[in-house]
Amino acid sequence: MRHTIRTLLLCACVSPAASAEPATGFVSVGHGGVFAAGTFARSQSWLDLHCEGMDCQLRSTQPAIGRGSERNILDEDEPTAVVFFAGEPIAVFSGLPQLRNPVVTWGRQPIFTNPLSPARSTASEGVFNLPLGDARLRWHWQRSDDGESYRHSLSDGTRSQALFELSAAGHYDGDTSMPELHFIGDLDGDARVDLLLSLPDDNCGFDQRLYLSSLATPGESLALAARFEGRWPACGC
Repeated sequence: MRHTIRTLLLCACVSPAASAEPATGFVSVGHGGVFAAGTFARSQSWLDLHCEGMDCQLRSTQPAIGRGSERNILDEDEPTAVVFFAGEPIAVFSGLPQLRNPVVTWGRQPIFTNPLSPARSTASEGVFNLPLGDARLRWHWQRSDDGESYRHSLSDGTRSQALFELSAAGHYDGDTSMPELHFIGDLDGDARVDLLLSLPDDNCGFDQRLYLSSLATPGESLALAARFEGRWPACGC
């Protein structure tokens, strides 16, 4: 009986993750945290994105990773990894040989605060212009006919690329229609825009992504280069 209750509780907590193409690298926004055991990448080579104002650079770094546990809703201890990177970086990366200095920064969090605030409440669609050298990429979002989701795409005026689709509201009716954009700039040295962002989740999940222009295929502006998704340990429903 206990096993049945546990299964039902865990199933009730799970929210579907947005689909995306496979990523080869690893990214984690911020300078660490407490994660489910076995989910944080083990790597001998790390870079962090460190910024002083709009002056950003990539630096070699190494994490301190310890073991811990947290008590979940079933009064059970879940094993965790406690991760810390010194210097309070914007994000850390591994498995991404494309990254290089000098970094060009066009925007840092909070980026979407003003442009997206009307869309959160009333607008069915909108546009946010992203810098791309002398040209412009347009981030376009549009609400579905049934109002249940938002489709996010990029356009350079001649082609359009779908990025992802987000639910308008989360499991607990939180606003999950818009991503959190942490960084706009050039991280791979090709003078084109790259994006670091997180998809929203009001139900204990996270989905952190790095999109790079240098990995884009013909017809694309960006490609998913790194991703870290999962659920916060011992997070209640």
